[in-house]
Amino acid sequence: MKEVLTARNVWKVYNAASKKPLVAIQDLNLSVGENEFVSITGPSGCGKSTFLLMAAGLESSSAGDIFFEGKPLEDGAPGARLGMVFQNYTLYPWMTVSGNIGFALQKSNLSASEKKSTVEEFISLVGLKGFENAYPNQLSGGMRQRVAIARALAYRPQVLLMDEPFGALDAQTRRVMQELLLRVWETHRTTVLFVTHDIEEALLLSDRVYVMTARPGTLKEVIHVNLPRPRFVDMEISDEFLALKKRLLGLIKETSAEA
Repeated sequence: MKEVLTARNVWKVYNAASKKPLVAIQDLNLSVGENEFVSITGPSGCGKSTFLLMAAGLESSSAGDIFFEGKPLEDGAPGARLGMVFQNYTLYPWMTVSGNIGFALQKSNLSASEKKSTVEEFISLVGLKGFENAYPNQLSGGMRQRVAIARALAYRPQVLLMDEPFGALDAQTRRVMQELLLRVWETHRTTVLFVTHDIEEALLLSDRVYVMTARPGTLKEVIHVNLPRPRFVDMEISDEFLALKKRLLGLIKETSAEA
């Protein structure tokens, strides 16, 4: 499988003049293959979100290398080839649903009619038909996150980075959004790197799950999720899923004890 995003011996150290350096990430190695859905999970403070920011080129590493399609990130920043979805929606409050999604296409070479049809396509894909002219403050949290996902996908990035995108949602809405993301991913097969604290979410969505240790965060183990696709939330009660969940819970318990 072609590697799209690769980390080799990555460190992140925060230095303060009056304090001992804080090692957030230590010698981390991981990779994400083309069209693959990969999750990172681990204890709070293990550096999951920090690594995602480094992968996006929004924060620099202290040592080691991050490669995008074989090129060091600092030499070939992915730019528009990469999309990102945060936990807090990051929508423009003065723009409608259509406006927020269309904003992602401003610098594209599409014609006006192509941009319009793309916006309509992704509004339909995330189940927001009829809300094209609504503003963010008129939407529920789940609906806002649908807009954020549609906006991130509209310019068809090669890689989608997602940082706890459903963390602020209630349990029922979270399940709905997980199934939505599964359907969208099955349709477009965008390469995804997904950060989550929720081990059931990681197993339901992913092809592989990277488990990190407590700070300083490094790789503890990789779990290959060989569950059949397409997947649905009710798969979580299957024997295969429960066995993977037990294994992942054990790893999280181990790393918490070691901390």
